[in-house]
Amino acid sequence: MKSMDCVGLFKLLFFENCKNMKFGIRKVSISKSIAARTSLTRIAKNNLGLKAPRGFGWVTNPHKALYNKVYNKTSVSIFSSKFWNWFK
Repeated sequence: MKSMDCVGLFKLLFFENCKNMKFGIRKVSISKSIAARTSLTRIAKNNLGLKAPRGFGWVTNPHKALYNKVYNKTSVSIFSSKFWNWFK
């Protein structure tokens, strides 16, 4: 099997599976925010102590961690100071 360099691994993990990546300003969804905070899986994980420590995303789900890292670098929330600095 051919060894894969860093760029090849990035393309395999990211570009092949993330064709609908959003760029720019994020849309706010109140219903999704409320649903995420009141979901049964979240409550179960917190009560049973099944959460991994912060920074363990690369261990538990590397594809999701990579997607989130790029998404957070390429988009901005209207609630962040980065967004409002555009208008100064």
